[in-house]
Parts: sequence; structure tokens; C-alpha cells
Amino acid sequence: MVERFDDLPALEKAIADAYERLKTFDADTDGYSDIVDQLVKLTKIRALMVDTNQKWFDAETKRNETLKALALKEIELQHKVVDMNKPDRLSKDTLALVLANIAGILIIVGYERVNVIASKAIGFIMRR
Repeated sequence: MVERFDDLPALEKAIADAYERLKTFDADTDGYSDIVDQLVKLTKIRALMVDTNQKWFDAETKRNETLKALALKEIELQHKVVDMNKPDRLSKDTLALVLANIAGILIIVGYERVNVIASKAIGFIMRR
């Protein structure tokens, strides 16, 4: 995993201090070239740290997005489980069919009280 560097301000201060020291030397002195070499190294380190911090930020962003996606999937699965555990409701069509069959049975039973059924009228009742 990429590690984030938090000491970037200290490095920036070191670069600024080196620039200030560079102003005190003439371009043809040995100290000037030493400070320039030090500045080159410090700026390379700074570029590396900025790049590393950007990679760390990108990795953290991707990790957070992945965690959010996983949490969303988990919530969706929990809702599906809850929906699967709910008892099935009667549809309006099924309820109408049952009520029609009961009404037909009541009509036939009522007719049987008054008259004798000689045919097989019971066969009209739907069977399931």
C-alpha cells in the first residue's frame, strides 16, 4: 500500500532555506554548486513526495468508492432477503375467483334447500 508523506511543509521550508542561502553565494564559487546540487535533490524528493501523495489519495479514493459500492450491495441484498421473507399477498384476481366460487356454492346450496337437484350441478363448481 502507498504511504502518505506528511512532512511536505518541512521539505518546502528546506527548499526555501536553500534558495535563501543560494542568494548569498556568487555563481562561480564552490558553495554555490553545492547548494544547487542540494536544491536539485530536494526538488526531486519533493516531486516524488507529491507523486506519492497523489497515488495515496487516488488509492484512498478508490478504496472508499469500493467500500461504498460494497455497502450498497449489502443493503440491496438485505432488502431482497426481507422481501423474500414476506408472506405472499393474495392478488385481486385470485380473491375474485374465490369469491365467485363461494357465491356459486351458496347459490347451489340455496337451491338444494328448496328443490332437489337431479342432475350433477355440482360439476359446475371449479376445482383446483
